[in-house]
Parts: sequence; C-alpha cells; structure tokens
Amino acid sequence: MNDNPIELDGQELSIKEVLAAMHYSFPLINVRLNGTLISKQDFAATLVHEGDDVNVYHLIGGG
Repeated sequence: MNDNPIELDGQELSIKEVLAAMHYSFPLINVRLNGTLISKQDFAATLVHEGDDVNVYHLIGGG
C-alpha cells in the first residue's frame, strides 16, 4: 500500500475492509487499484488480491 508492502494474513479483502484495517477514516480518500481509480461507492465491492498495487490518497482542502 502506497509503495509499502503490507500483509493482511492472506485474506482477500475489499478496499473498504483494507482501509478499515489500516485505520484510514478520512472523509476524502481516493484509491487506485493497479493504476485504476476506484469510486468510493465501489469500495465495498472491489476486492484486493495478493500482489495488487493499492495507492491511497487523502485529499486535503485549504484556502
């Protein structure tokens, strides 16, 4: 995840479950799975498999 290998006990988890396991709770998060941007409404249905490349981006607003 974000160029750092993580071990999730060989489980196949959804993006939503991976984010919860990693304690990501930010309201504005983008996720790319193997280079493809995944929409937030698909987090629960999209599975992460061993060897997948997951990148998480926390969006920050300012002004």
